[in-house]
Amino acid sequence: MPEQNPTEESSVWPDICSGLLKIISIIVEHNDKITLTHNIINEIGAATDKIETYLEKNQIDDFKGKFKASVIKLEEAIRNNNELDENDTNGRINNEKAFKDILDSLINLEEDIEVKGHSNINPYFILYEYYPLLQAVNTLMISVRGELKSRFNDYLQDEFILIHCLEPMLELQHRVEKMFYEQEGHYNYFAPLYKPYQDFMVNYYAYRKELERLRYIFFHNLNCNFQYKVTNSITFKGGLDFHRCKNSAINLIEGRRVLAVNNTEGELQNPSIYKEYHGLPKSCEIHFEIIARSKKIGRVIQLEIWELNSITKKTINTPQNQKITLQSDTWETYEIKYTKQEEDTFIECEVYWYDNDNVDLLFQKFFFNYNPSGPVLADVPHSEELPTIHHVDWHQQCSSKDNIFEISDDIITTQYLAAHDGNRTFNEPYIYTELGFWWDEDVWNFDVEIEAYVRTRHPIDRKAQIEILELDGDKREHARASSNVESISNEWIRMSLFYKRSMGKSVLRFQVKWFDNEPNDIMVRDIVVKYYNK
Repeated sequence: MPEQNPTEESSVWPDICSGLLKIISIIVEHNDKITLTHNIINEIGAATDKIETYLEKNQIDDFKGKFKASVIKLEEAIRNNNELDENDTNGRINNEKAFKDILDSLINLEEDIEVKGHSNINPYFILYEYYPLLQAVNTLMISVRGELKSRFNDYLQDEFILIHCLEPMLELQHRVEKMFYEQEGHYNYFAPLYKPYQDFMVNYYAYRKELERLRYIFFHNLNCNFQYKVTNSITFKGGLDFHRCKNSAINLIEGRRVLAVNNTEGELQNPSIYKEYHGLPKSCEIHFEIIARSKKIGRVIQLEIWELNSITKKTINTPQNQKITLQSDTWETYEIKYTKQEEDTFIECEVYWYDNDNVDLLFQKFFFNYNPSGPVLADVPHSEELPTIHHVDWHQQCSSKDNIFEISDDIITTQYLAAHDGNRTFNEPYIYTELGFWWDEDVWNFDVEIEAYVRTRHPIDRKAQIEILELDGDKREHARASSNVESISNEWIRMSLFYKRSMGKSVLRFQVKWFDNEPNDIMVRDIVVKYYNK
């Protein structure tokens, strides 16, 4: 039984994280549209009000003053920039310096908070003071870096946002989720006693999932406007694929860098450029946007969003497309949307044209975004309150198990379970988690399905299986269902299992089992439980 409810301070966190995510999403999703400055100022102000109240409550006065001063200076710098005359060179230089000075002060503040956090071993200080403030400072840094990019063409700020803000924020989030679980205990049960803990963990989970989505979008849009002078394999020409196009180059047009393509001397009659996006969830809405122009009036282009099977590379349905006739040599924005139909597929955003002329088709932007569909709530009682599965809440019947943080280019999630039985402790090692349903008879009569992505850390021929056990109140097994035994190696595969519950008041145990003692981790991610009426 829990000794106490989460502290009063924890209840402030959902409001704070909501404001922080709004600020980050404005920078990430709207790319370089500075018309949204008013929104940014408003969101910074709203989030700051909540954070100030929070800091006053916890008496971190030295940090509070520095943070508030940075917010005020940022608002002043934004408004001063809006008032600058276009030809005021000195004014722009001074204004850019003001933004950079704010950034420097925030970097120093971040370092001070880090020192304070590392010197304090009190978990409540880490959870309810150090962590929210550090996330807020990083969010403000993202905003400042976004302004430097959009107002002063400092496009390298994108990489700094990714490497020095978003990824450290996710790593901190991972550490804090583990700490909260260790501090508050195991409360994945459907009963009023545990609800405050479940609610708090749900807020942590939702915040992390949105940060992961924004990081994925940001990563896949690095140099999407072709402004980098020095590139790598990720950012070269926006990361696009030119196998179906004979000629491509970055040219300077009207003072800015743009992508120029044509298919002169090419064999294809429908050349194209495209980019692939892997790991996107089923039912998410994909948004593909370009800014393009051509001196060839009447040139026909077509935007396509394809969904292809990850193994066979075959299309799984008719692609979403839009055919456009370019009517003038001016920059125009074109966009299409598509809803992803299946899980084990990838997306290809592509632009075709239908000539081999030597007149360039020019691109100022090749931008991708996606919005999750959100969980489809089962048509069962208390659907919004039913427990979910968290990576921190898994146990082991093996010699090694850990909840790890890892960033991958083509996987959205950053949390993984890793386990092995290299010490040969068990004949059939497994990891497991449990969900309990004790409160209301309404929740006793539904069935469940579990799904997860599984692989090995290193190449190996391993057999694996997932199981669902139904236990009584004394944890005695009442019934069990097992999936087919799958062969897995170091490529992700999705495993799932449906179970028809036979008891009412019961505990469900979900297990991932394998059949060897090799010291090679089994990796598990994106574990989901679904509920169904009988």
